[in-house]
Amino acid sequence: MSDVNPVDSLESPNDDPRNGNPADRSRGSGRAGTTLVEAGRKAAVFGFRHFLHSFDYHLLRGLAAPDKVAIVLTQRCNCRCVMCDLWRTGDAGNELPAERWMALLDELHSWTRTLRVRFVGGEVLLKAGVYDIIRRAVHLGFTVNLISNGLALQSERSYRDLMNTGLRYITFSLDGKDAVIHDRNRGTPGLHNAVSEAIRRIKRERPAMCVSLICILMRETVPQLAEYVQWVEELGVDRVLFQPLAENLGRPEKRADWHRESDLFVRDLETLEHSIDALNRRGRRPAQVEMPLRPLREMREYFVQPESFQIRRGHCMLGQTDLQILRRSRKLTHPCFPELTQVV
Repeated sequence: MSDVNPVDSLESPNDDPRNGNPADRSRGSGRAGTTLVEAGRKAAVFGFRHFLHSFDYHLLRGLAAPDKVAIVLTQRCNCRCVMCDLWRTGDAGNELPAERWMALLDELHSWTRTLRVRFVGGEVLLKAGVYDIIRRAVHLGFTVNLISNGLALQSERSYRDLMNTGLRYITFSLDGKDAVIHDRNRGTPGLHNAVSEAIRRIKRERPAMCVSLICILMRETVPQLAEYVQWVEELGVDRVLFQPLAENLGRPEKRADWHRESDLFVRDLETLEHSIDALNRRGRRPAQVEMPLRPLREMREYFVQPESFQIRRGHCMLGQTDLQILRRSRKLTHPCFPELTQVV
């Protein structure tokens, strides 16, 4: 379940220090003041780095370090999603130990001290030592976001261990309001309720924590988008991201025509149009939940021609503003820049 959305890569994410944290702004304490000063410092650094990235867009001279990194801690997963095959291929014996990941975080900190780190999987919370890894990233001053299916948080110990890391941003996969649809597509009965209850508890006990949701656009979820957004507002979620169904992660052979055989692919474009229009109308009104609509509009074209769809906002930013780090065999690899590979 590596829900990192390339279509949304240029939107301001929920872990962006330039947005600040609404809960912190309302506290009025010395801690809040310190947090605001730190947020201001990070905003200045990110702003200047963004200027350098924009200037370097065509030069490709590496004028500034990337400001986002996705770290794939594990390929293992405790769900059996029909739209993902990582759970079929995950191998705990081929994972880096937590100590190596923490050393890597130290290396990243020596390179750039202002960084947005996303821990992804697989299911990140299955990784041995994950709470120490998260705690180290938070201690280093990185803005840390964890992407999870939420199943592990049914365990009281796992929940407490995660809350004690200092994590302030978390993203769950939750495909729609309908529990039956979500649980069936994720291959895990009771998952929808488990995630919903975890969110309610987090917002009750840790209101300063920003909670985001990723909803995959599929045949069964598209008709319910407006109802879904209303429901997550009531749930207390801070941000919703929509991600189009893609070819299964972990599939050994990629096929350009994968969507033709998929029962989940969106073919009813009229219903998609109605749902997007409903969200556009909703987006014009003040709302508690943040919902970037620009990538959603581009998804219309994606579902019409998935084989030839390209994001219109330029070339891949991996290596400039974004990095992805994962282990393949005995190497830490970067998918677009083999020269960054490290033997471990």
